[in-house]
Amino acid sequence: MWLDFVSNPKEIADIYDEVPALSDVTVTMMKITKNELSVFIELDSFPDHYPPDQKGNNTCNIELGFKNVDKVYFSGWEVDGRFTFKLSKVNSRVKMFGQSDRCTVSLICDEVSILSKGFYITDNND
Repeated sequence: MWLDFVSNPKEIADIYDEVPALSDVTVTMMKITKNELSVFIELDSFPDHYPPDQKGNNTCNIELGFKNVDKVYFSGWEVDGRFTFKLSKVNSRVKMFGQSDRCTVSLICDEVSILSKGFYITDNND
């Protein structure tokens, strides 16, 4: 489970009874800053336990932050595709591999954390 590699899993574990996989998800943004890469992902299911003021929303978006990044690889480009992400341990570091039909991204980092989460309405969820 991808959450096993995240430094602050309670951010997601507390709002989902069953945490959604990072398979066939929509990426809304990737951002690269000094030694960090962030990926904004729309999860495929709405949380079971969400703040009361979020009633009526149907999408949960999380920002995964990958800190102290090196060995970054990008190939291709995808605008509307669906990605699958896998996290694994490489020695004491974390490897991220993400792929869609036309794009591949991978990296090695020291830490993965949930930097933010948000709720909103999209027309692609029921």
